[in-house]
Amino acid sequence: PIPNGEMRAGSKRRRRTRERMADRTRKLQPLLPLLVEHVESEHRHLTKLLAAGTQAEPDELVAVGARIYRRLFTPGDRTHQRLHGMPNIRLRDEETGKVINATMREDMTFWAWAVVETLRLTGVRIEELLELSQLSIRQYQRPNGEVIALLVIAPSKTDRERVIPMSAELLHVIACIILRLT
Repeated sequence: PIPNGEMRAGSKRRRRTRERMADRTRKLQPLLPLLVEHVESEHRHLTKLLAAGTQAEPDELVAVGARIYRRLFTPGDRTHQRLHGMPNIRLRDEETGKVINATMREDMTFWAWAVVETLRLTGVRIEELLELSQLSIRQYQRPNGEVIALLVIAPSKTDRERVIPMSAELLHVIACIILRLT
């Protein structure tokens, strides 16, 4: 019921779509190191900011890098501390006056770093990344006793389970995620 001309047009359209996607990947590939460096530096900065803010008393000035911050303690933080045991760490940049919830921002930058690193080091698709769990981490012991960490990717687009040996870098990222969650 479908004419051959229509079939050829559909395959041509799919081929052009694949070409555009490959072209976009080639254009963005050189920017990957910049993205990785930005995400890592943001995460390092906010980790230092949260650590300094945690140690500071309310209304105390804290220096992180070249900036000065003032630790704030709001009634909302007092309520959060009463309900959850720890207050949110809020700091005001003395230069700009901008208030930063260091607890939330550090959490967001950690997960951004973990996602970027996992995607970069494994090459998995985003939907495969979202399906990862503790059950995705396995071990293989070679006959000589060496243990290799494996990341098992659940079937998605190709309907096939994949097993990726973890590099030391990837193992570090996964260990940081597990440590954060436990």
